[in-house]
Amino acid sequence: MKILIVNKSLISNIGLREVISSLVVKKVDFLSHPELLESKLVDSNYTHVVISDPQFLATSPSQIFNIAERYTQVKFMLIGLDKFQLFEHMSNTPSNLIYVDDQINFNSFRKEMENFLGLTGMGEMNGKSDAILSNGQTKVFEYLISGYRTKQIAERLNIKQNTVSTVKKVIYKKLNAKSVVDLIEYNNSYQAL
Repeated sequence: MKILIVNKSLISNIGLREVISSLVVKKVDFLSHPELLESKLVDSNYTHVVISDPQFLATSPSQIFNIAERYTQVKFMLIGLDKFQLFEHMSNTPSNLIYVDDQINFNSFRKEMENFLGLTGMGEMNGKSDAILSNGQTKVFEYLISGYRTKQIAERLNIKQNTVSTVKKVIYKKLNAKSVVDLIEYNNSYQAL
């Protein structure tokens, strides 16, 4: 498996890399010049291409579709923009191309990526399957990135402060974060997808 991420934004690349590296051990390459996509595909044996560059998606959907039709052995994931805007002038979507909404939350995006990479029910996980937050952890995470303190979160969720502190530690460990700022950047990188 060889993966190429196409995006000019370093922040989005970091978020994508985090999700993909949490799923597979394989190398992930980045391409910050979308206009070079086809030449990159010619020179390498990529199995998956993730395109999350909004400008490229908005200005070049027919080019993307044509590339997907020519490289049928490669799976393409398009992230972002309005699906209908993206596909409005395309009569037939190539079967090797899927679309993911850019407003998707982390857990849902991770599941979409698992399906896209063909890892559902397979043993190619990187040993980091615990990176998905539980429902309770997600609630605490959302309060944390919204600026709530431990005591406020405990009151809102009707749980003990010690429980909130424990859940915070688990969240920080799962997301490899050192501070709330890291959590906010992590969340923003997925919303930027």
